[in-house]
Amino acid sequence: MGPQRRYGTVSGDYVKRVVMSIRRCAPATVAMLLVCCFCVGSVAKAQPVADLQDDRIRELVDAGVLRGAPGGDLELDRAIQGGEFVTLIDRVLKMPPAARQHLATGTETGDSEGWVRAYVYWRSVTRWFQRIGSNVRQSWFDLRYRQVTDQPWDLPRTHWMSASLRDAYLNYDLIDLSFKPMWAIDGSTAIDLILAAAGYGGEVAAVHEQMPEATPDEVRRFVCAQHGMGRLMEYAGARLTRGDAVLMVWLLMERRLARS
Repeated sequence: MGPQRRYGTVSGDYVKRVVMSIRRCAPATVAMLLVCCFCVGSVAKAQPVADLQDDRIRELVDAGVLRGAPGGDLELDRAIQGGEFVTLIDRVLKMPPAARQHLATGTETGDSEGWVRAYVYWRSVTRWFQRIGSNVRQSWFDLRYRQVTDQPWDLPRTHWMSASLRDAYLNYDLIDLSFKPMWAIDGSTAIDLILAAAGYGGEVAAVHEQMPEATPDEVRRFVCAQHGMGRLMEYAGARLTRGDAVLMVWLLMERRLARS
């Protein structure tokens, strides 16, 4: 009987030690579980960034042109609003353009040198007048909408689209005051905005005058083909998603950086 009581006593002490160890380790175990849950949740939220597998999308994100939701979701499958698309274009146009090739002066005669000097002079004068015109338009815009209750495009000044819409209207002449930034934008309208931002808007109007029987999409296709932007026509007349818009804007960035 003595040995059995000693065996029972030893077992009881062992159980007590195990229970005490579990109690001491419980806070650390709970903390580890919470950390694991947090990490899993963070990974789950970061899943949409898997869209960055496309180098073009990654490049636009790195350049600050494409920005997603606070959780990291780029929402590429969502229909894009007109104001969002204009904002993407505005961010591309604010990127520094590629350095242009300088005009060389002639060495055989003074004719070419005089022509180059005249060209540079008139270009500087033209840019000066453009800056003056831009300042006048901005002053008029500020006076016209100085009242908080009367804002263009029915958006408050603090709205994240407002600054880009203002620049698109005043500086780039891409939109007018009838533009609806909260409405979904279709592919054909987006193509027109891309071509205008790239400096080809005048060509679209000229081709339309020369080919009055051509449909608007035929005119767009002609101008896009002339400038190596034929891929834009894949979106003509289509419902445009953010993913589609990003790829279209990437073509504009190629033109802006003179890489194509």
